[in-house]
Amino acid sequence: MSPYVIPLSLHKYDIRTKASEPVSRCTSLKRSTVDPEHTSKLGSEFGTILNMAKNEECSRLATMLERTSLCVSGPRPGIPSHHGDEGFRENVRQHYSIAENNAVEKLVHLKEELRRATTYDFWRLLMEGMTSITGAQYGFVAKRILVDDQDSAVEMPPIGEPGSCLLGVAFYYNDGEKLQGLHRDYKYLAYGAPCHHMRHDKVFLIPNNLPKFITHNPNSFPFPTEAYLGVPLFAEGKCFAHFGMMWTTQALGKLDLGWAFIEMLLHSLEDTINERLVEGESFRKPMEEDKPDKVIPHEAVTAAQSLKPYARSLSHELRTPMQGVVGMLDVMHATVQESLEGQSDAVVRKVLKTLRDNIEVVQGKNDGVLRGYCEY
Repeated sequence: MSPYVIPLSLHKYDIRTKASEPVSRCTSLKRSTVDPEHTSKLGSEFGTILNMAKNEECSRLATMLERTSLCVSGPRPGIPSHHGDEGFRENVRQHYSIAENNAVEKLVHLKEELRRATTYDFWRLLMEGMTSITGAQYGFVAKRILVDDQDSAVEMPPIGEPGSCLLGVAFYYNDGEKLQGLHRDYKYLAYGAPCHHMRHDKVFLIPNNLPKFITHNPNSFPFPTEAYLGVPLFAEGKCFAHFGMMWTTQALGKLDLGWAFIEMLLHSLEDTINERLVEGESFRKPMEEDKPDKVIPHEAVTAAQSLKPYARSLSHELRTPMQGVVGMLDVMHATVQESLEGQSDAVVRKVLKTLRDNIEVVQGKNDGVLRGYCEY
């Protein structure tokens, strides 16, 4: 019987690492003579390994989202392959990793939802969506605030100095089990926290061992964190807020996206978040005759802050009666002014003038308080 010459390139497949390595026994058989029975057994083992690898790939492919926002060139000239076409998912798989494919598809749909969302729903959708996409357990958007004004965008001073208190516009957490919550507009200390290092106006990453790097965090979390990634938000060249995610130890071990890819995901939503923070419904719109900078410079911040930024958040039940009060005061002012112009008695004129001045104070013509609430 003729000897069998086996040009072996068999590999064994490790399901856990999804990597292959040369089968050790093959090297000893290379260019050697074996009996047919042994060869058949070896071929059977090779077939089993290939079937395992094929089943593994099929299982992973089943978790791959169909890309409704993507079309890819197919085998037929001039005819791209679309969602729903036969072999479309397999075609996309050749060019995208499953994790990145799913993340991009979810991001496209999330941005569409955010564009249509109300201000109240916007922050919930943003936090839930981005933590799901990035596999994070915490999501947050934080900005620097004034003592009496949470609505205006303010340039951040060096964190650690007076005024470095931050406002968590939205802070979301979800451990995947029982602990889940969304906090809006709460104050927290920046100095000593991971956000302390956002003062450099750069992307800040703690890839692991967060408790060892941040040793005296003044803020407590519902459950421990292991990694942190934050990106600064700018308007008019000034950093006034930041947007980021945090991961637990367990989630970090399962993370299948790279830090660079996650950073790009966060950057992709910068403009959407800035629009809500700087120009959205939570901030007052500048008067036509006075268009100040969108971001208040640090050196321009004074102790007295306008009450007008709160007008947009005033409820309809309060705004409508106040508008009625303003209208009645306008009628009273016009009546007193008319009487004053036709009055010659000095004592009466003094009384009418005092009454007119008092009405003007209440109207807000002097201090801008009442009209600041009602002019929106």
